[in-house]
This record gives sequence, C-alpha cells and structure tokens, in this order.
Amino acid sequence: MKNFEEWLAEEVNKELEPDQRIGQQLFNNLGEERPDLAEKVRGSEVDPFYADRFLDARVANFCDFLAKNW
Repeated sequence: MKNFEEWLAEEVNKELEPDQRIGQQLFNNLGEERPDLAEKVRGSEVDPFYADRFLDARVANFCDFLAKNW
C-alpha cells in the first residue's frame, strides 16, 4: 500500500478523465486505494466529489483529512 504522499503525488500527476471533475476522480481513486477512508469521506464535509478544480477548499479539506487519517 502506498503512503499518503505517494498516493497524492500520483493523483496530482494524473490526467483528468474527460468525463469527471477533479474531486470525483480523487474520490474514486481513493476508493480503489483505501476503500475504508473513502467510506468515511463519502457525504461528509470533506467529500471532494463535486469539486471541479484543485484550488477548491473541499480538495484541501479532503487532503488534510487523508493526511491525518491515512
């Protein structure tokens, strides 16, 4: 299993899927790597699913949560 920094570095360098928002892609990829954390995030105040850019408070809050709970 990757650590949080490795996972995030991969995510930042991935091309965005044309039919997904950045928050949607981050959440879906988290579900593949850490389904336990994805379930904790789903529908919470740190859920980035509807964020459409990296410079969104939801993405920052999501990353803070993951860094503390990975």
